[in-house]
Amino acid sequence: GDMAGYVNVVNCTNDGPMTSDAPRTSGIVAACNRFTFVDGCTNNASQTNSHAVSQGGRLGNITCITGSGSKLRNCTNNGDLVSSTSARCGGVVGFVNHKSNTFENCHNTGNVISDWDAGLFFGYDNVVATFTNCSVSGSTGTYNGGTFKMNNVTSSNYISSKYVGNIGT
Repeated sequence: GDMAGYVNVVNCTNDGPMTSDAPRTSGIVAACNRFTFVDGCTNNASQTNSHAVSQGGRLGNITCITGSGSKLRNCTNNGDLVSSTSARCGGVVGFVNHKSNTFENCHNTGNVISDWDAGLFFGYDNVVATFTNCSVSGSTGTYNGGTFKMNNVTSSNYISSKYVGNIGT
């Protein structure tokens, strides 16, 4: 599955827990900048982040941000993600940042905790990207000073609770 002209990250697995104070942290690729193809990668580890700037981090357990032309396929996150300083957090990607981004057969089973944007797939999506055959499970919640407060998500409030992620304008 390599794609010519792309940075290819294929069949990687992370099993090591992460503790960081960096603004962009993830289990597989810190930033999927322009034309990065991530295929068949799995993160099994949890991440705890304490970046010093409130609402300054972009965290995801597969990647923290996607740039122009980036694609994720057959990727799974099984680890929890906790931000103690209100970062944008997504189980798969922290910040979907380009309309050419595609996500195919990507899944999240981990919990996502942040006092800002916390979604089981993405923390924030400000574009119309393409999502095909993707799924999420787990729970979102707020850090709440270290005493996690989990969201009670139902079929009638999953959009307003930002269960999948926060959709921008």
